[in-house]
Amino acid sequence: MARLHRSPERERSARRCARSDELTGRLPEARDGLRRAAALYEGYAVTASAQSRAWYHYRLGELAFEAGDNSEAIADERDALALFPRFNLADTALARFELANGDPQEALSAAAAGAEIAPLPETLGYEADAQRALGNQASADLTQETIGAIERIGNAYRVNDRLIAVYYSEHRLRASDALRIARRDAANRGDEIYAQDTLAWAAAMAGRWNEARAAMAKALRYDTQDPRLQFHAGMIALHFGDRAAAKRRLSRALALNATFHPLYADEARKTLARL
Repeated sequence: MARLHRSPERERSARRCARSDELTGRLPEARDGLRRAAALYEGYAVTASAQSRAWYHYRLGELAFEAGDNSEAIADERDALALFPRFNLADTALARFELANGDPQEALSAAAAGAEIAPLPETLGYEADAQRALGNQASADLTQETIGAIERIGNAYRVNDRLIAVYYSEHRLRASDALRIARRDAANRGDEIYAQDTLAWAAAMAGRWNEARAAMAKALRYDTQDPRLQFHAGMIALHFGDRAAAKRRLSRALALNATFHPLYADEARKTLARL
């Protein structure tokens, strides 16, 4: 009985350590730690819900993708969905990974399934991207209109701020709105790494480069090994003429995952070729 009481504590500790390792640039250790936490969880949580068990597969998929193991990332998300078919976070991650992997049809299927459960801006964004990639511009325009409607709700209730700012910034749409939303999100979340990364990129896309550099310094304080964050940092460094930092950050992004983004991965390669 005592062993069973200790197991949840060990699982929670391993999970917290894995998250700390992830944010502080120790990606291999993060993956190993989360695997240990998942094994501990499976060992004692025999009556756990399917969703809570699926969560581990979802997060392992995210870490696998950050590390460039796309096939494992996709398999992890499919395992999550096999356990809990209405897990919209796994659908969203799967859509992202399939888009980066060059399979818009699979991405569209995953994004559409996720959006049916919860129409998050990120999920709808991947749906629109997949529709464009498949040549269905009219459907993509309709999906983008839905994102705009969700933004209006967010302006009233302060929900989905970061996700909307990410979508607008990544697609170079409504830069001033993206920056306003990202500022609001950062004000609510403080120095949280991804809030500051979102603010940095939104500011860069709006031409507010000094603000972008200040926010990116906060986002990089632990040197998180996320290829999108490293790409953002590299492009901001390049704007300020720091070619060495730009080369280091862009190379790091591609070393982590050579197909980390359907657009930015190629942009990173082309930029590096010019440096």
